[in-house]
Amino acid sequence: MTPPALMARAPRATAASRHVGVSACALLMLVTGLSLLLVGVSTWHLATLVAALFISYGGAWAWCAADFARRYVLAVFLAPFGLFLLARIGTYLLVDGSQLRLGILGTNFTDELLVGQMLAVLTTSLIALIAGASLLSAGGKRGSDARSRRPAPARVRVVALTIFYVAIPFVALQALLLARSGQTSGFYEARLAVGLMPAPLEFVAEMATPAFFAYLASVPARRPAIFHSLVYLGVMGFTLITWQRSSFVLGLLLVGLYWLHRHLTAPKGERWVTLRYGLIAAIGGVALMGLLALLNTLRGRTRALGLPGGPAVDFLFDQGVSVNVIGYAIRYEGTLPHDRLYSFGQIIESIQAYLLPVFGGRGVGSGQTIERAAEGHQLSHAISYLALGDDYLRGSGYGSSFVAELLVDGGILAVVLGSMAMGAMLMAAPRLLNGPYFVRLFVLALLYGVMFAPRGGFTQFIVQALGTAFLAVYAMIAATLVVTRHPDNREAVATR
Repeated sequence: MTPPALMARAPRATAASRHVGVSACALLMLVTGLSLLLVGVSTWHLATLVAALFISYGGAWAWCAADFARRYVLAVFLAPFGLFLLARIGTYLLVDGSQLRLGILGTNFTDELLVGQMLAVLTTSLIALIAGASLLSAGGKRGSDARSRRPAPARVRVVALTIFYVAIPFVALQALLLARSGQTSGFYEARLAVGLMPAPLEFVAEMATPAFFAYLASVPARRPAIFHSLVYLGVMGFTLITWQRSSFVLGLLLVGLYWLHRHLTAPKGERWVTLRYGLIAAIGGVALMGLLALLNTLRGRTRALGLPGGPAVDFLFDQGVSVNVIGYAIRYEGTLPHDRLYSFGQIIESIQAYLLPVFGGRGVGSGQTIERAAEGHQLSHAISYLALGDDYLRGSGYGSSFVAELLVDGGILAVVLGSMAMGAMLMAAPRLLNGPYFVRLFVLALLYGVMFAPRGGFTQFIVQALGTAFLAVYAMIAATLVVTRHPDNREAVATR
């Protein structure tokens, strides 16, 4: 009979060997990707550069899988990175998108050198992302330490949920007004509309998401967390009537990330993610991609592409449009102003908007105007105006990408350093999510914006987490803790 000690040791040995095997596979893929990148840039051979990109992307996933309990936040980030920056190229290759009569690999460009540079920049960013995460991983403790994590007092959850449910009707009203405006004036014109609802009511509506994050940060019990998460996703889903998808998709990503975090750090026997939930999510995800593709067609952004695989494939192809931002950043390198720091553009414009008027100055304004595109500090406006012209002034745009902003500001070196910083930050997030209450809340707010960085800005998440609605919720929670502090209320209760 096998001794009990040997029986207990066997699973650990198997897990360790599996970890070594997956790590070796990840390292092999990343080294292969880097080698192909070096070969590709010496000849600008597109097939070699495409192979380097997708082998590196697979290597990044394998690296996360090798120690998923510590790297799950980075793994979640790889999903929007792939969706927004790689999906168009990958879909084009898999389903033969040559019938669409677009540029090389489904991009907007026919210059092979430019497309090769785009592929090289993306591969460099991916490898640097993992390199930055690896540097932080090497010196960290294994596993997320949830033992020091304490649920917030019950009164925090009461206040957070009160704000959340008070804000919900105004979120719905705002969505209805925007949808009606879109029906009468068109989707892109509606995006430029202001004053659809009184400013105080708009502010209350904006507090819904930070209030929900304040609730999640309190470490609620599983059953009530399910209910309130479904309510939040339902509210964000209702905003799809405006034909705008970002709020819903980001909310879905954040809720999924939070549930994954709670599952991986839960006490033994408590399961937040099950096979049944996984199957439901997979089936719902396919249906959701079809719905979002339909919304994209209805709002006039694209025609129904008719690619093999149906609306879901159309959705993946269309979402990868952000890769074009990198191409335009390369094409307009000599046209874009050289006295801008686009990577910090949103921070700069926020300072201008809030501080300059105090001293008699003025910022660059809002909306989509020639002045903002030419004098502003956001790459999304500058690129969209250069690429789209009058269509930009009517409300259309390409958005931005943290990769493109870094490239414009400091070339490939900035891409390497910025991507490494992003990887290190994502690697630090799991442990911070087990910190004190306000640390957990702020990290959730940061991650909400970080997940959009492949299609947004390099520092957009900072501005978002320090926005007025988030600050108001932070202040209200802090005031609650100060005003209601009592010795009998210091112990946390996780029942609501």
